[in-house]
Amino acid sequence: MDFWEQIAIGFIGTVAGAAVALLSSWFAGRSQAHSKEAAALNGLLLDLSLKRALSVGTPRIADLQATAADLGRCKESVLDTRGLLRDARLQLRPNSGAFDHLARMAGACNLFLHKANVKPEKYQFYLSDLQSQLDKEADSLGKFKRVTYQRPGDSAYLTAKN
Repeated sequence: MDFWEQIAIGFIGTVAGAAVALLSSWFAGRSQAHSKEAAALNGLLLDLSLKRALSVGTPRIADLQATAADLGRCKESVLDTRGLLRDARLQLRPNSGAFDHLARMAGACNLFLHKANVKPEKYQFYLSDLQSQLDKEADSLGKFKRVTYQRPGDSAYLTAKN
């Protein structure tokens, strides 16, 4: 082999090695971003399943004097839910398919807060609607790879196992 052939082979080997290193780094970063997103969505669904306000029984018209504190706690819980949604949204990859689901969940929270301010005696009905809308979106999120569906409010009152 002459000098120029050795240079060409060395150059091709260097470029090929750099390309392999860049591709492996890109795949590792992509995998890490998917894992981070799945962890954020799983954390969100777990937090929603533990929300006592979303563990809705049979709704009824409320006596506001007797249930004003409960209404206040429910509103605080829904505000916290919006914060959890925002935190999860910040962990998503750009152009993630979960953005629309989280936006609909936040919109459902906003609708509950608005309706509960307009007709507070019906807040239990509105909370039931909120829970079913969140459940619908949580079910859709549960179909994402590495994300486990959990029904909002379902784990709020689990009893300890002996």
